[in-house]
Amino acid sequence: MKNYTGYQSDFKVKFQAAHRLPFESAGKCSRIHGHNFEVDITVRADALTPEGFTVNYHDIKKYFEKFDHRLILAMDDNISKMSWPVDWVVWVDRSPTTENLVELFAEGICELTHSRNDAVADCVVSMELRETENISASTSFGWSKGE
Repeated sequence: MKNYTGYQSDFKVKFQAAHRLPFESAGKCSRIHGHNFEVDITVRADALTPEGFTVNYHDIKKYFEKFDHRLILAMDDNISKMSWPVDWVVWVDRSPTTENLVELFAEGICELTHSRNDAVADCVVSMELRETENISASTSFGWSKGE
């Protein structure tokens, strides 16, 4: 009898985006500036989709498309009072530091995994986000149905 304890898939995504850190201690990073972000993603789930995926890579790429070539700003940033074209800015509920963005993205991919596969009861997303060769952040985010 086969007894699988879960599945793991690894993905890499690249996108370009700008952001700013809305506090004085960020120095030059308090100005709008851009990065070539690289994301390493590991998705662990207890069940596969009917097609045989933990999560479809196409869906992961589509998730990150909403950030690609956009300006990522915190909703409470003073700069938010400016008038921005709707499709230029992605408003997030936290300061867009590398640490906060990796957390936001891991939560989003875990939610995506659950929304695409009703059979998944447990999902863990581990992720590393690199904004430069010298700056990266990583996290793991788990979610179980019923929590």
